[in-house]
Amino acid sequence: MRRLFSLSPAILGVFLVSLAGCEARECDDTKRVEVDSEEEKSEKEDGACLEFVSRKTWHGDTEQFDGEYTSGKNVKVVSANGKVVVHVTDRSDVLATFKPFVARAHDLCDGEPVTSDDRCAAIDDDLADQELIFEEEDGHYLIQNQRHDADAYLGADIEVELPRSFNGRLTVDQNNGSTAVEAGDAAAVIIGSNNGPCDINTGSAPSMDIRCENGSTAVTIGAISPGDGVRQIYKTDEDLGDLAVGFPDTDEPFSVSALSAGAAVEINPSSPGGCDVTGSDPRSVTVVCNDATAEDPIFTVRSDEDLVDVSLFF
Repeated sequence: MRRLFSLSPAILGVFLVSLAGCEARECDDTKRVEVDSEEEKSEKEDGACLEFVSRKTWHGDTEQFDGEYTSGKNVKVVSANGKVVVHVTDRSDVLATFKPFVARAHDLCDGEPVTSDDRCAAIDDDLADQELIFEEEDGHYLIQNQRHDADAYLGADIEVELPRSFNGRLTVDQNNGSTAVEAGDAAAVIIGSNNGPCDINTGSAPSMDIRCENGSTAVTIGAISPGDGVRQIYKTDEDLGDLAVGFPDTDEPFSVSALSAGAAVEINPSSPGGCDVTGSDPRSVTVVCNDATAEDPIFTVRSDEDLVDVSLFF
C-alpha cells in the first residue's frame, strides 16, 4: 500500500508562514529605507518589499564667523540638529564655528563625480538646504543652523567661543544633539534641549532656567552670586534622563529645594559641611548652607518624572 506523507499542525503552520513570506516578497518594486543601525532595521523589517541601506555621514566645509563683543550683549544659539559647545576663551570677540553634516545612504555617491572630498552633487544639494546664521538682532547675537524642508539627518555642529568679558544672557535652544556649556560671567543661563545629554557649567550666573527633556542633565554651579533671579534646573513628567547638580565649596549663603517624583533625592555627602538637610520625605528635601535665609539665593532642582534620579553634590 502506498504511504502518504503528512505534516504535523505545528510544522504545517511554519510551512504556510514561509510560503506567505515568499509570496509577500513578490512585488513590483523595492523601496530603499535608510537606517542607522541593526536595531532600527529590525523595527522596520515587517514589510517585505523594503531594501535596508545603512547611512554614512558626509561633512561639508567648516565655516567660521566672528563679531565684536561689547558689554551687556546677549548670545543666543539655536540648533536644529548637531552638537552645541559654548565656552569661554581668551578671545576678545565672539567666534562661531559651524561644521555641517548630512547622513544619507552609504552608496549614494557610488559612481558619481566627486565634487569635494568624497562628496557628490546629491550631498552638496542636501547641505545647501541648510542656512548657517551669525547675525545681530537688536544689538545681540543670533547663531543658528537652520534647515529648509531638508533631510532630518542634515545638521551642523556649532562651537561658540565667548570672551572672558561676556556678561550678557546666554540662551541655547537645542533640538537634537548634545549640549555642553561653560557660561563664565553670564548674567543668565537659559538652556532648552529636546533631545541629547546636557553638561552645563553656569559659572557665576545669578539666574538660570535649564531643562533638558530627553537625556542626562549634569549641571555645575560655578559660583554663588547674590540676587533674587530664578535658579531652576528641572524635568517635567514627560522628560527622561537623570538629573545631577553640583554646588561649589563656598562660604556664601544659599539653599537648595530638591524634589524627586521617584526615588529619594541623593545627597553627596549625606551631611554636607556647613549645610543642614531638612525634610520628612527623602524625595522632598531642603538643604540650607552657611546660615542662608529666604533673602539669599535659592536653587530649585526638580523632576516630575519618577524614572529620573535626582542627585545633589556638595
